[in-house]
Amino acid sequence: MASALTVLLLGCWLAGQSGASGEGPYPKPSISVSPSGVIPVGGKVTIRCRHQLLDMRILLYKDEDENYLTYTDPAGSEAEFPITSARREDGGNYTCRYTDRTGEVAYSEPSDPVQIVVAGETDLTQPGAAPAPTHPGSAEPAGPSGRPDFTHTNIARLGLGAMVLLVLGLILAEAYYSRPRGAPLGAWIWSCGQ
Repeated sequence: MASALTVLLLGCWLAGQSGASGEGPYPKPSISVSPSGVIPVGGKVTIRCRHQLLDMRILLYKDEDENYLTYTDPAGSEAEFPITSARREDGGNYTCRYTDRTGEVAYSEPSDPVQIVVAGETDLTQPGAAPAPTHPGSAEPAGPSGRPDFTHTNIARLGLGAMVLLVLGLILAEAYYSRPRGAPLGAWIWSCGQ
C-alpha cells in the first residue's frame, strides 16, 4: 500500500514538473471587458489583459482555439485589444496568455474566460428608420430577418410541455390500473372526489 502511494505521489510530482498538468510556468493573467453585457452591432468594446511581469508578449485567444487571435507587446504589464465596430462574429469567449518576448517557449496559464455578446440590427438601410424593437433577454441569436430567433427557446418549451403531458399520462394510467376491479371508471372518479 505504501509503495502504491509513493508511486502515485511521484507521478503527480513528475506531471507537475513536466507541465503535463496544463499549467504554464507563469501565473495566469486577469482579463476584463468594457463595457460588459450585450454589445450592439457596430458598438465598441475593449478587452484588457493584465499580468505581473514586464517585457512580456500578451496573446488573445477566442473560443478555446489553440492559435491566438492577435498579440501585442505592451510597454507595461497591461494590454488592450479594442474592437471598434463590433460584428456578430466578434461575439464569443475570450482568454489571454503571456509569454517571454525573447522567444523562450514558455507560456502562462490561460486567463479565466470573458464573454462578449453582440446583438441587434446591423445597419439602418433607410435614413430616419426607427431601430428594431428590443426584446427582454435580447442575447438570443438573430435569424435571417435580424429579429431574435426563438427556435431554441420554443424547442425547450415544447420539450417541457411534452414532459408535463407524459407525467400526467403516467399519473392517470396509475390511477386507472389501481382502481378496484370491475368498478366503473365514472363511479371510481366520483368516489375519489368525495
